[in-house]
Amino acid sequence: MNSDRLVLSAPNATLDDVHPASASLRMLFDASRAIYRCNTRGELFAALIESAQRLIGCDRCAAYAAEEGELRLRVISGSGEANKALYPPRFALDEPLVRALLARGQLIWPSMPANSPIMRAIHQQHGATPLTSFYAYTLRSDGRLQGMLTCAFDQRFDMPPPTA
Repeated sequence: MNSDRLVLSAPNATLDDVHPASASLRMLFDASRAIYRCNTRGELFAALIESAQRLIGCDRCAAYAAEEGELRLRVISGSGEANKALYPPRFALDEPLVRALLARGQLIWPSMPANSPIMRAIHQQHGATPLTSFYAYTLRSDGRLQGMLTCAFDQRFDMPPPTA
């Protein structure tokens, strides 16, 4: 018997037990398969928000389509009028928020101040502050804007201020 070799047997072990990252990889592969199977833009947007919720654990997610010079709400996670009321039905491409998104490709507010312009607008329109952390990403294909994916979190992700 070679004393340099140790063989372990774990008959009930799964790949996730042996390699912790495998669960994340499996979720990525599942998301990739779901997105690849889409035949329409609506199916694609639905697969994107479902995958985003599963992968990053956001509380709410929405997909907007780029149509006729604006971003129009097409798919939201969850159901009900209260949930739908949290999302503006459209954004003009020349709005400051959208211009910033288009310039950067993403917007991330890990800890959104209650008095920020977007939070004031949401509060004014809906009467409540529905989120504390917010991510938005552009959706592009062949260099052309196809839409925007938004992910909202009820919890706050406090981060230190950026340093120069």
